[in-house]
Amino acid sequence: AACGTDRSSTQPAAITVQDGAGREVRLAAPATRVVSLLPAATDVILALGAGDRLVARTDYDTHASLAALPSVGGGLTPSLEWLAALQPDLVIAWRDAQSRTLVRRLDELGIPTYAAGPESIADAKRLTRDLGRMLGLEPRADSLLSAFDASFEAVRRRIPAGARIPGVLYLVGLDPPRAAGPGTFVDELIAAAGGRNVFDD
Repeated sequence: AACGTDRSSTQPAAITVQDGAGREVRLAAPATRVVSLLPAATDVILALGAGDRLVARTDYDTHASLAALPSVGGGLTPSLEWLAALQPDLVIAWRDAQSRTLVRRLDELGIPTYAAGPESIADAKRLTRDLGRMLGLEPRADSLLSAFDASFEAVRRRIPAGARIPGVLYLVGLDPPRAAGPGTFVDELIAAAGGRNVFDD
């Protein structure tokens, strides 16, 4: 007995995070088979150097390194059976809307699902931090966030004191025309760069 190994000390600690919908997401270990239905989350996973953990992509994920992965389509209404067959240990999904119950149904299948709807800079930073935890890559996530903050500060420093504040119209769609409104990350980026969103009301 004295020569035995204490296996409990070698088991990885469980990972628990609260997602963007206020739900608790629990992983027994860092995720290694990930399906991301959010292009923003896919970009973060690639920036963390964890693209090899992705087992599927959406039609909007066009990075060359993902070309060989099967696509779930647009990402909002994937086939649950197809997703389950991929045996993911983590799915990153859009928050459920009133007419959509994807996250709840994935939970019922026992597939850990992190729901998000990154609409602001704070949301994007939270998503990056949480992905770092769920993938076991917290130091990389911290470095990415530090670089993000540094680049923002560099932009702010380049705005001359007393400079004229230009009005900016940022179109996110043309047919029909749609503009970025208040509370969006685009609105925040315009302000950080010294502009004013003309649709800030």
